[in-house]
Amino acid sequence: MADQRGFLKLAHGFPEHPKVDAVGGDAAWLYICALAYCARNTTDGLIPVGIIGRLSDRENPQELASKLVEVGLWHSPGSTCERCGEVPSDKRLIHDYLEHQQSAEKIKEISEKRSIAGQKGGLAKAANAGAPSNLPSNLPSNLPSKRLAEQEQEEEQEEETSNPSPSPAAPADEAMAPKAKRARGDEPLEPDAFTKFWKTYPRRVARLDAVRAWNKALRAEADPAVIIAAADFYALERKMQDPRYTKHPATWLNAACWQDEPDPAYQAPPVRTGPWRNPEDPSDYYGDI
Repeated sequence: MADQRGFLKLAHGFPEHPKVDAVGGDAAWLYICALAYCARNTTDGLIPVGIIGRLSDRENPQELASKLVEVGLWHSPGSTCERCGEVPSDKRLIHDYLEHQQSAEKIKEISEKRSIAGQKGGLAKAANAGAPSNLPSNLPSNLPSKRLAEQEQEEEQEEETSNPSPSPAAPADEAMAPKAKRARGDEPLEPDAFTKFWKTYPRRVARLDAVRAWNKALRAEADPAVIIAAADFYALERKMQDPRYTKHPATWLNAACWQDEPDPAYQAPPVRTGPWRNPEDPSDYYGDI
């Protein structure tokens, strides 16, 4: 089953943010507790003044709230922040709350989708068991199985966490771009060129990851021919080297290593033209050529 709990978005650099450092740990904890309160009660970032004293177990919560207002993490009535708007007289507002957290309207929409998906799954289960159902009769007849309904819920939640809604000011084509990029990703763009790259690259592991990295590079307008040529040179550099230290193709692509300058210290392995190999010379890699 999909996880029905609510979640917050909090940047991993939050503890080191200058504003957090300025207000101290007790105020930062109040800030996080207020985030949870707003998400749980769908207030769109508004905090009733009367609830502040119960949000945290730290001393002097009102004083801590004043510190948050002073540094701009919260807003009080009369705030001049153009992005956040007006604040009611009996409330405090978390700065840029709707830029990072889901709005009450969006939470309601997701809840309704999950409810419908659950009804579909329950009706399908009842139909499969041949038992009467007390679920609404106006649901569509082509309902998915219970397992498929659960999968729909999981995909909806994953989409919400990994692909936030675009800004209202974003162009229409930009808003549509994430949906196109959420394709399965198991088919490479320009498949013939990818096949050539795959055969050229010196370490062929984690192909699906490599396909995704390849597609990402091509969407960024990288030239497949340049990538293949650079992979061919990298294969020469790694020849006769320990394969454990050869980068995975996805790692190499994600780091845009085709743009790296050639290693000035690189020298091609020596090639003998004689009929035999010297077994006492470890640098004599080749026999008959």
